Amino acid sequence: MLAVTAITSVGCLGALQHSNETRHTAARSQRIEAACAAKDLDALDWKKHYEPDQKNRERMQACFLGIKTERLVALECPAFTQAFEWIEAMDGSVKVSKRNPLSDFASDLTDQSAAQVDAVRLPILEKAVACRAGGVLFSDLRVGLGDQGWDRAFDAAEHKGLHLYPLLLSYVRGAHTRLKTEHIVGWLARTQGAKQCGELAEVTRNDENLRADMLYFFVQKGCKSAAHSVAAELLASPAAGYRARGCMALRDLGDRSEMSRMRLLASRDTARALESGSTGFWLVTFVTYPVREACQDALNQLELKASAKR
Repeated sequence: MLAVTAITSVGCLGALQHSNETRHTAARSQRIEAACAAKDLDALDWKKHYEPDQKNRERMQACFLGIKTERLVALECPAFTQAFEWIEAMDGSVKVSKRNPLSDFASDLTDQSAAQVDAVRLPILEKAVACRAGGVLFSDLRVGLGDQGWDRAFDAAEHKGLHLYPLLLSYVRGAHTRLKTEHIVGWLARTQGAKQCGELAEVTRNDENLRADMLYFFVQKGCKSAAHSVAAELLASPAAGYRARGCMALRDLGDRSEMSRMRLLASRDTARALESGSTGFWLVTFVTYPVREACQDALNQLELKASAKR
């Protein structure tokens, strides 16, 4: 009888505890909805206010990000563009530059789902296109909204009828050097064709960094004239990585016209790198010559292709 009474008591306590947790969760849910309605970002900031219930936490995040995005895209175009500029602030007694909190979503989007990230990025992309804000589109967004997933975001924008390519040309023609092409070239390769090679080669002619990155596009599209021109330039670049890239591009093109210069790089290039590897219980560090190796590999591949045709 005592055992039955004890079990019954534990069961009642468990049910009461569950009931209390449910009630507290419901109360917090109501407060979250009230904060959403009032557009109270501070109350919704899940990084400041811990929320144990997953559904409540996800609701806080979605509402917070939605309100913050809404406020940014509601700005007039000059204010919208200015929101992506760095601002000066005091960190104790030291003046520092920091992202404007209006446009800084980087920490907010950490660990968010792809759908949630896109729900933030796409309205901002639309606003940037409407404002013809090339700097925002092709440089600043990458800083304020994180590095990853831009190919997907640009594809979604194109699918909605937002024409980004003319804005890219206009921005590059303006001699801007802030352009970050890592997330752009893959998108160009999927959405543009060989007919764009000429104008892309022309607008990037005075910027070695842009031309080096655009080389991938030229090779992928089979634009041999533009690709050869850029690859030949890169063989004489002061940047070791670009020299290696020039050799690799000529390899992929099957272009033998620069083989004498490639042989020179394969035998004499001075760029060195230290690499480490383990052999049993010992760690061995050794010197490699990355440009020599890349150019020698390219030469070997070109010779193989030539011998296969004989």
